[in-house]
Amino acid sequence: GLGDVYKRQGYVPVTTLRQDGIEIRTAQLTLTGPFAELLRTVDALERHLPACRMRSAEWQTVVQPRTRRTQLTLTLHIQQLTLITESK
Repeated sequence: GLGDVYKRQGYVPVTTLRQDGIEIRTAQLTLTGPFAELLRTVDALERHLPACRMRSAEWQTVVQPRTRRTQLTLTLHIQQLTLITESK
């Protein structure tokens, strides 16, 4: 699967807004791996998470100090809009 090709470096969920019965949740997901596989992952996320919107994609290359190999990192910011239902 895709998990064999790239590595998840981090996942940070945050509620960015809660007001007037609406909550916006933003997640930051950081992946590393080959460009083609990361691009396939972005495509899959956009197609399979219809309730979410990709807000930004930041591509960055980093040279690993120990191995001196270049590594591609992709940081995604994904938002989900949720209606808040108050239970009584």
